Order: sequence, then structure tokens, then C-alpha cells
Amino acid sequence: MKKLFGILLITLTWLTLCQVVWAGEKPLLMLEGKAFTLDSAAILENGTTVAKVRTVVETLGASVQYLPGSNTVLIKRGNELVMRLTVDSNEAEVKGKKVTLPRPVKVIGGRTMAPVKVVAEALDYKVVWNQQFFSVDLRGPGGLDIPYQLWELDGQTRDYLWQDSQRNLAGDWYKDEYSQFMTFSVVTKEKQPVTMPPLQTLLPIIPPQVDFNEYMVLFGYLGEAPTGGHSIQFEEIHQQGDEIIIKVRTSSPPPGLMVTQGVNYPSEYVRIARKDVAGQPTFVFVDQRGKVLATFQPKS
Repeated sequence: MKKLFGILLITLTWLTLCQVVWAGEKPLLMLEGKAFTLDSAAILENGTTVAKVRTVVETLGASVQYLPGSNTVLIKRGNELVMRLTVDSNEAEVKGKKVTLPRPVKVIGGRTMAPVKVVAEALDYKVVWNQQFFSVDLRGPGGLDIPYQLWELDGQTRDYLWQDSQRNLAGDWYKDEYSQFMTFSVVTKEKQPVTMPPLQTLLPIIPPQVDFNEYMVLFGYLGEAPTGGHSIQFEEIHQQGDEIIIKVRTSSPPPGLMVTQGVNYPSEYVRIARKDVAGQPTFVFVDQRGKVLATFQPKS
């Protein structure tokens, strides 16, 4: 009986070790903000995420061909041979050039598993590790629009609320010369100070109450305007690789337009969900002409 128990214990220990070695931790695979449909989980091993080759490749719009009688796997995009993999080898070929994989291609449970980063990058996708959500985020060459909400007056309640953007911005007027007091901020935590220019007769600017575990707030301030008709609005937020581009539309009244008289302080708040942001990007604010107005690299 003791001998049988010992055999069972050894077997269970061996199976547990195999699970640790082969299963590892299971990160989520994301494509443009949406989770992959997987028939087998991705695996994180020693800092490298591996997944079933066919699932990754076909999700990214390419095809897989297994050469009969060999351990060779071909990845094609149309008629183009993009990548050649060999089972049990960490040597591969990408667009005719030899590369070394961080770990060998393996067949696990009847599935050919390879490093996600190398395969995706061979197909011209950007790969970003998101520690907060324990996911591998894949971004195509075209990038991804990030949805956002505006802090604005509700027509029914007459209160300021976070509301989904439904803007249809039009008009070509913009400020040719920006105020020296124009500023931007990316607010990532409660009570984070917002940098404000000196010599402004503004009340303290405090980001509206928000759960900073789920959101971050983008703030724009045009500067002191002498009359009405001046505005600053965030028109589009778009992630392209390691950068998030915020398109800023500023406007001022054209000559001859009747406007209200009185100093005002055009500003804009929007919030974006952290789950929609891949990696730790740099935030770049640009105007209608593509001129860079400000850049930020938040710490968290």
C-alpha cells in the first residue's frame, strides 16, 4: 500500500511539474482592443508569450502551411512567404532573413506553439505588453481609435456629466497664434496637480471626480480669451504604436462676427478608459494642421 501511495505521489508531482513547465501563466491576447478567440490558452514562459501559430496567424489575416514529412511551418500573406518556422528549433526565417527566436517552436498537446511577438511583428503588427491587464496587445499598422467621454452640461438635468462623444465638428477657423498660457495635462491619479500658467485669473482647475483605477483624464486649456467665440475641443484620440495622438481643434471668431463681450477661459476635459490604452504610450497633442502642441509621458 505504501509503495502504491509512493508511486501515486511521484506521478502527481511529475504532472504538477509538467503543468508548471508547460502551462506557466496564461496572458490574454488582444487585437485592437478585442480579445482573441482561442481554442487553447496562450502561455507565458520566462517572459515570452507563446500561442498556437494557426490561431495568431489567421487572426491577423495570414495563412499557415505545414509541409508534409517535415517539421517546417510556412506563414504566408497572399502569395508572399513571410515566415518559416521549424519545430524544436529557435532558428527562423522572416522575409528571407534569419532570426533567432527567444524560445524554440514546440508542439504541445498537438498544437504548434511559437512566440507571439516574433510572429506578429513579422506580419507588421505592433506588440505591447499591458501589465495592468496581463495581456499582449497587438496593434495593426493603422492604429486604433480610442473612445472617450466629455465632461459637459447635460441638457435635461442641467448638471455637468461624463457623456459619450457625439460631436460633429466643422469649420476651419483656428488660432494662428496661440496664447502663451495654453496648456495641456494628462491626469492619471487623484489630486495630481494640473500645471497651470502663471498670471491667470482662473479658479483652481481640479479634474472632475473619476475612478483613476479605470480612467485617465485629458485636459486642455486655450488661455484667457477676450471675448466669446473662442473654443478648444478634442476632436479625435488615436493610438498609433507607442503614441496616443490627440487632435485638438481650436477656433476663434472670424472678422466681423458678433460675439459676446467678456473675458472667458475655454477649456476641455475628456476621460478615456485605461483598458483601451496599450502599454505606456506618449501622449501627443496636435492641432488641425498637425503642429505638435504638447507631449506627455505619464508615470502611471
